[in-house]
Parts: sequence; structure tokens; C-alpha cells
Amino acid sequence: VQGHDGQHRSIHGHRHTHLVERNSIEQDFHILDAVDRDPGLADVAHHAGMITVIPAMGGQIESDRKATLTALERLAIKGIRFFGGGKPRILAHGPGPPGIHRRLGATDEWRKARHAIQLLVDQEMYLQAIVGSPDLFRTCGAMFLCDTPFETFIGSERVMKQDIEQAKVLLKEAGYNGEKIVLMHPTDIQTLSAASQVTASLLRKAGINLEVQAMDWSTLTSRRAEKKSIEDGGWNIFHTSWIAPDLLNPVANIGVSGGGVEKAWFGWPTDAEVEALRQDFARETDPAKQKVLADKVQARAMDVVTYVPIGQYLGKYAYREDKIQGILKGPVTFFWNIQPK
Repeated sequence: VQGHDGQHRSIHGHRHTHLVERNSIEQDFHILDAVDRDPGLADVAHHAGMITVIPAMGGQIESDRKATLTALERLAIKGIRFFGGGKPRILAHGPGPPGIHRRLGATDEWRKARHAIQLLVDQEMYLQAIVGSPDLFRTCGAMFLCDTPFETFIGSERVMKQDIEQAKVLLKEAGYNGEKIVLMHPTDIQTLSAASQVTASLLRKAGINLEVQAMDWSTLTSRRAEKKSIEDGGWNIFHTSWIAPDLLNPVANIGVSGGGVEKAWFGWPTDAEVEALRQDFARETDPAKQKVLADKVQARAMDVVTYVPIGQYLGKYAYREDKIQGILKGPVTFFWNIQPK
């Protein structure tokens, strides 16, 4: 998955998976493109996981009459993450909605709030807004991607069937009382901008008091590392996407990590159980037993909501077939082997 957490250089598309993650340090909501990695993943052939930022083509590709455009497909996954801004207090299972401060043992309320966000997701709505062409995307509730060895849909029911009214009920039970939620909206990346607008609409339908803050991706990547409270300029939500190879199993997919501040992705979910399962997976050599462990990782990650997958899509990039040759298909753009004709 080409990620918007990477640098955006090439012209291409992606099959992205959207995820939702939450800040295990703070009790605020943050939505972010799941499966992001470090900047520099702009050129990817297969994408998966969370939403990373990658510059989109925006307009049509024009060429002179002699030029031939050939498109190579890339698979990407997008996601939404929940994060909370605020003082770094490590919680047992991560934060709940912004403004809802609970004791370490009061995890049921936080989980209800995160489950509410899962219930808001309409993957097809996201993918239509992000990609548009049905032949380039698919809905998918698998954290390790669809049509892969570790594909599983355990625990994905809430992200695959939208229920806004039930989401409202869960938010009320979680103690949400109209506290402000901040959504960071990267306006310079078309795919993430579209996802942000969909999320904003869904959150408002659920009765969330939302503030959308527009900014460029560079600013967002700086602010997402902040653990400030909302009152001090913190944030709650942002989107990103990743390439498929980075999400194929519980070890590669950092989005399912419960490692907290030291090991987890932005949002820093903290969950000892999911981390223990990931460690077991890493040590296991039997493929059949690995599959069982991968199922357990997804079941736990979906329950505590380390992130919420919101779709998977193919990306395309173009080059002039009459000018260059030797293009290699892969998870990223390989510049070696390319030769002029």
C-alpha cells in the first residue's frame, strides 16, 4: 500500500485499507490512516493496511499522440486510527473518547466508544470517495488483507455493517457528552482528504462535536507525534494508508501492535494480550499454528480497536512505453533495470 505517511513522488494509485486506531495514552479520539509508515513510501505497487499519504494524480494524464501510457496496478490499504492528545499517561487498554477520563480498570466504557466508531464505518462510501472506480477497490475487514495466507474476518462485523444508531447508543453508554474532537485534514493529498471528509460527515451524524483542522501533510506528520491535550493544541483523528507487504501478518502490521508508547504506532495503543499473541506468532514456525495465532491477534485487535480497516484498493501509475522499458512490478517503485528504448 502506498502510504501517505510516506513521501509522495510517483504518479500511481493504490488499493488501500482504512483503519481506525486509538491513543492508548490519551482518552481522546483520533482517526488516522492506518498502516502508515515512515515518510518515503510514495512509490508502492501493493498497498495494505492503514491510510498513508501519497500524492494523487488529481487530473488526467496527458501525452502527445506518439506516447503510449501503460498502467501497473498497485495494491494499497487504508484505515482510520483513533488517537488522543494529552499528557502521556499509559492506560491498561488505551483511551476512550476525548474528555472521558476513567480509571485504569474502567476499560468497558472506552471499548464501547471505540466500537461506536467501528459501527460508523461504511467502507464502500470511503472507497467511492477515495478511488471512485469499483474495479479498483474492494471492501475488506481483514487486518492482514483479503486474499492472503492470514486473511480472517474474525471480529470485523462492526466495520463491515454500518449502524449509526447503535453507534450513538454506545457513545452515550461510554459517557461521551459533547466534548470537542479534533480531526486533522491533510488537504494536499487527495485520497486522505477524501477520507477525512467522509469521516467528518459520519462523526457529525453520530452527534460528535467535531472540529476539522485543515493543514498540509507535512504539518500533520509533525503534529501527530504530539501528546498534548486538545486544550493545548492536541488532536484526535487523522487518516493514512500503507502498502500491502507491510500488513501481511501480525509482525509486519504495526497497526495491530499493543506496545504502547515505546512500540506501537501513533495513537500508542497499549494491550498486553495482543502483544503476547504477536510474540507467539513471531516464534511459531508451523504455518497452520501461525494462522490460528493470526486469527487470535485480529480478534483481539478488533475488540480493543487498535485501528479500523476501511477498505482496500489498487493503485496505478503511468509511464511511456515508447520511451522506457524494464519496469519491474513490486511493492515499491524500483528504479533499477529501467532503460530507455
